[in-house]
Amino acid sequence: MMSDDQPLNEGYIHYARGVGHCRQWLAFPVEMNPGAHAVRPLDSYPLFLLMELRDGQLAFLALHDRGVMLKPEEIARCLASRVMPGIGEVFRHQRCSQLLQQASGLNLQSGEYPLLPVLSDADHLLPLIPKPMRVAMERLADERQIDRQKLLQDLLLQTSRFRDALASESWQIPGESMLSCSIGGFNTLTGNHETRRNRMQFIRQFPWLLSYFSPEALDRDSVFAEQAAHLRRAVDCGEKFLALLGTYLRLPVEVVRWARGLSPERLVPQLADCFIEVLRCLSQLAPEQRPTTSEQWRILAHLYRELSTGLPDSKMAWLRAFAAYGWEETENRFRKQQWPLSAIYDTRDYLREVRRVLALHPRGAALTGLDCREWVHQQLEHALQSTSPFLVIAASIRWHRSHATSMPQPESEYQAVDARVQQWPVLFSGELPLRHHVCRFLQNQQELAAEGLALQHCVGTFVGECSAGAAHILSIRSRDRLPLATVELRLYCRSGQYGFDVMQKRGLANAPISSSEEQALTSFLQLVHQPRLQARLKQLHAQQKAVGSLHQRLPDGTPAPPDAERQQKLLTSLPKQWRRTLFAESQAILL
Repeated sequence: MMSDDQPLNEGYIHYARGVGHCRQWLAFPVEMNPGAHAVRPLDSYPLFLLMELRDGQLAFLALHDRGVMLKPEEIARCLASRVMPGIGEVFRHQRCSQLLQQASGLNLQSGEYPLLPVLSDADHLLPLIPKPMRVAMERLADERQIDRQKLLQDLLLQTSRFRDALASESWQIPGESMLSCSIGGFNTLTGNHETRRNRMQFIRQFPWLLSYFSPEALDRDSVFAEQAAHLRRAVDCGEKFLALLGTYLRLPVEVVRWARGLSPERLVPQLADCFIEVLRCLSQLAPEQRPTTSEQWRILAHLYRELSTGLPDSKMAWLRAFAAYGWEETENRFRKQQWPLSAIYDTRDYLREVRRVLALHPRGAALTGLDCREWVHQQLEHALQSTSPFLVIAASIRWHRSHATSMPQPESEYQAVDARVQQWPVLFSGELPLRHHVCRFLQNQQELAAEGLALQHCVGTFVGECSAGAAHILSIRSRDRLPLATVELRLYCRSGQYGFDVMQKRGLANAPISSSEEQALTSFLQLVHQPRLQARLKQLHAQQKAVGSLHQRLPDGTPAPPDAERQQKLLTSLPKQWRRTLFAESQAILL
């Protein structure tokens, strides 16, 4: 049987049970056979140290001093006696680093480590590892000819040992909800003996409110920070907080009570970051229509994600319809019709086309500016409210199939458009080689049409969006230039950094893309953060505004309406009741 101080060593990653102030610790990279109570970093490498103190608090530190023999027990004693008491109620890494450097005289910096998510494999672990540690791992693997995957697996093994010991032995950790928070959030909950019990009990009941107790809560907008402070005080004092939660979260108390004990990490990890918004939607359903089983929650998560990104304005109406039909029955209907759930998102493109043609309606054409936009919106929303989602999805699929079998004629998309926008600016011209693929941006109508014809989807109709800078289309191809997947990207600028949001990604006939194509897309999105490409993205961001101004636009900001052939395809695909009502006058004019 292993003693508490016996080390567990896997190559350059070292795990050991501690003594005294340190319950357990993990270090990387270290010499192959370090001592049980001290570690020496490799020459020219920083040392990364993860530790759990005796009172249950955590620390992840980076040592940048060279040639120092580090004793985790001494660092733990310093943290317990001089650092943690000086941090205050809310744990902050910057403050921790300052106090630790003053107390120890070492260049130690506090940070986050992906200990707490429940990790299953190395591929999920790698993106979460702090960048300096990831760089050190890659460098070590190259210099000493070590298999990177083996090194990563060793790190995963030791991290799992640390996590399992923490979950089973330390301060009554409330399951997976605690194991999904940050180190700072963990310490905020476990570090104060006076408030620990109440806060832990609260999080056991409402794990989806963990963010209100995180250090980041104080850095959010003033309203959230004030609410978080009030809630923490109420919990610490043992006050009744159900009504308080209802007010803060804009939820009926009945829904708050119903959601007690629900863990989004366990039920629906995909909804963990928007669980409160999901509860607001569920509050508008009858209690008997809300999901009760893990299978129903899984279906809801898929539907909610597709609706949130594809049809946000109709999200609640469609959720009501699906709930009334039944969650399992909804999925069975999709399966029976051989529809992927992504067909919900694809309906966005179909309704965009409906708006363009609807603007040609005699009543819409008689209006100008925002009046026309509002009229189109009201007409379409009324039609959606009174039509089964299944009928709309079926119409969308018919429309997509009509575009998958024909190639639009050049320049059919434009009306009175400057010739300079026939080819729009892109991040780079030509091909970018990846590991097993190549990718390229599509930069004119002919390329969009060819891509849509090859993969049997409607990307050929995106000319207006691309030429206006609202969309950037990336084609992922095999090494022999065969189109495999099409990705719609949207350029953003956040805090001075430029990048792309993925709006949709489709394979052949709108099928989901494969795992290898996902990896290629991930590799590409990482590349855009390079300084050279950041400069180009900044230029592109400015260019697209100028390009967009060249277009003749409808009142809702979309490019000029589609040509007669595309109008005909749309009208043919319409649900019967929309032909009789919404487009009754339009058909007479357009046909």
